[in-house]
Amino acid sequence: MKRILMILPLFIAVSAYTQIYDFTGETPGNMPANVSLGTNSEPETNDGTIVVSEYNSNNAMECTSIGSTNVGIFDMDLFTSESDYSITWKETYTTARRSGFLLRANGACTNTNYLGMKNGYLFQVNTTANNLRIYSFNGTAVTQLSSVGLTAPGVDTPRWYRATVDGTQLTFEYSDDGSTWNTHINITNSTFSSGSVQYTIGYGQGAGGMFIDDITKGSVISDFTLSPTTLSVSEGSTGTFTIVLDSQPGSDVVIDVSSDKTSEATVSPGT
Repeated sequence: MKRILMILPLFIAVSAYTQIYDFTGETPGNMPANVSLGTNSEPETNDGTIVVSEYNSNNAMECTSIGSTNVGIFDMDLFTSESDYSITWKETYTTARRSGFLLRANGACTNTNYLGMKNGYLFQVNTTANNLRIYSFNGTAVTQLSSVGLTAPGVDTPRWYRATVDGTQLTFEYSDDGSTWNTHINITNSTFSSGSVQYTIGYGQGAGGMFIDDITKGSVISDFTLSPTTLSVSEGSTGTFTIVLDSQPGSDVVIDVSSDKTSEATVSPGT
């Protein structure tokens, strides 16, 4: 009898990808569907411009002009308000900029430099200064929580980013191929517990030439029970195991499972 240890991937690859912007079929020059000018609870509304642009034969989202306070802020209306989730996006540029997504967006940032912005955690890619940053926007206070150097990929070279809020954990990752992820910032903060999503760009570096695509919101499911945790099968036979979520998810969940020794045993189905 061969004893096969079934090892599930870190993070256990449990996710729910049900809300996606890919801009396919949208008309270049028009405002993207389900994207609106950033509005907070003051209420204040940003006056930047964002459109669908054709870039390298594909549609993407591009902010072509920033607002009167030198920041473009836009509500991602497709993404509902939740506590724990991730935002993944593909970013390519012809001009280096400072842009990113505000997670757990709620209430109103009352700092007059950020018209229409909500409170929340800003995960910012700064290709002009070669770093990733996480900020807290809270009322009039703007606090940089972390800044870690990362060399920009260069003009016309895509890079993928993933920002995750999970309890008090804030994680900022990047990928150069869209599948292999590198954790670049991993910190804790408990200021904000839930909210929606805004896209922002500018911060003294202008707009235009920054193309954002494949913007995906995924649920974060970290609590589950696996039974049994190891599985013994004889050659040519099969065995089963069960994964149970410990809490009700906010949307459909996809679980990816794999064997660590595919030459000896395989898992079916893999999702």
